[in-house]
Amino acid sequence: MGRFFYILFLTSCYFFLSSARVNINKEWIITGHAQGTTYRIIYVAPAKMIQQKDIDHLLNRLDSSISIYKPYSTISSFNKSEKGVPIDQHFRAVVKKSFEIYKNTQGLSDISVKPLIDAWGFGVHKSNNIPDEKVLSKYLIVLDRTSYC
Repeated sequence: MGRFFYILFLTSCYFFLSSARVNINKEWIITGHAQGTTYRIIYVAPAKMIQQKDIDHLLNRLDSSISIYKPYSTISSFNKSEKGVPIDQHFRAVVKKSFEIYKNTQGLSDISVKPLIDAWGFGVHKSNNIPDEKVLSKYLIVLDRTSYC
């Protein structure tokens, strides 16, 4: 009988101590505005590890590189350039991935369509004008990039 109470005591202690364990992790939430919308990041950690200013800094760097809505961005400068511009790691990563997707989709996804998007008025500068065949032909020649992939 004493053995039974001893095991019952140890089992009770185990359950009591394990239920009293404090969860040291906390849910952290960061929200902000970027790229014309909002973001919300939720993570669980014992202490705050990420600051909103770090997220904002990274998103601003991305905007400065690959946002077609920022006239100062690398991609905007590239699109206006006739000779090209130096590119950063973000721009390089997007272009590299786009070539991979272009290849995997047999050309159905193509980042070089910007001139056509602009011609039809779907880009940054909206337009209701329908481009004529001459304008479209000029841009379609540029889109043949099979030698790049």
